[in-house]
Amino acid sequence: MAGRWFNMISRLALFITLFASGAVQVYAPSFSITERGERELLFMFYNVENLFDTINDEDINDDEFTPEGTRRWTISRYNRKLHSLAKVIVAAGGWYPPEMVGLCEVENQGVVEDLITRTVLSNFNYGVVHVESRDRRGIDVSFIYNRDVVNIVSYDTIEPGMGDGREEWRSRPVLYIETEVGGEIVHLFLNHWPSRRGGVLGGQRLRKLLASEIAEAAAGIREREGEDAAIVIAGDFNCSPDDEGMLILESARFVNMARDLSDIGLGTYRFRGVWQMLDQVLVSESMIGSGSPVSAISFDIFSPDFLLYDDPSFPGRKPFASYEGFTYIGGYSDHLPVLLSIGLRRVAPAD
Repeated sequence: MAGRWFNMISRLALFITLFASGAVQVYAPSFSITERGERELLFMFYNVENLFDTINDEDINDDEFTPEGTRRWTISRYNRKLHSLAKVIVAAGGWYPPEMVGLCEVENQGVVEDLITRTVLSNFNYGVVHVESRDRRGIDVSFIYNRDVVNIVSYDTIEPGMGDGREEWRSRPVLYIETEVGGEIVHLFLNHWPSRRGGVLGGQRLRKLLASEIAEAAAGIREREGEDAAIVIAGDFNCSPDDEGMLILESARFVNMARDLSDIGLGTYRFRGVWQMLDQVLVSESMIGSGSPVSAISFDIFSPDFLLYDDPSFPGRKPFASYEGFTYIGGYSDHLPVLLSIGLRRVAPAD
């Protein structure tokens, strides 16, 4: 009992500290299943904008993110980035940060370990699932999870076949994770699809390939586990909900939770004064409805004032990034995170 009270007091002190610093706004908090006994948990996806360490890795193109590089990426800037991102993750959940967090634009597992052990996140018993990619920029997709709530059953990656010539895949693979949470199985496909450099059509073929691979993998899950299998597809898709790749996923019996907000002009990334919904979450159709064993309760963009600042080039506000061009401004990320609230019929703590 004494340990529980100490834990509660420590977290209260942490919340007060973050609130005083402006990191916590008035948002409905996500309380841990093991702390509240509620049948709900929070999933977050966040493009953290180039979370690189300061070490020059000769195998990837990370030269600009070194102390001598064009961005003058120093230890102090790296540490500030870690603490800033941790504050966002904690603030997104209120008293308790999200139980499951997908991340992209991280250089390696080491920077993710630093994020969960050298910041306020060290209070929340996070674990990491990470697979190094062959991305030319050296950025990966990663996953952190509250080990008091979530069990990892298995994980793997998905890389598309590239045609008869078997062109080498040099982008981020899809990170697939099978989790057990609250006595239920939840399948996650975490994504950072190829960018649109060179125009909207840039990378479209690869995005369609990835969508088809995910749809095929999801069909296999349903065949093994039944039509009510809980499957979540999330990530920075580098395209709108109306892109062909996203429509492939919807046609595979998924519901795009981000579509409604996108339709009214909201988004997670601002380009030339226009919001774009690049970061999205799709859920299997079986998760729509309160009677489902695992249900999608709500979707939102986390956009408190401290994550935004006045756009210097266009009217309005934009995400408060680490850099404006090559000028360091010390913000958080050029993307806003997205949140999915998940309801569970049964509740049991992780082993």
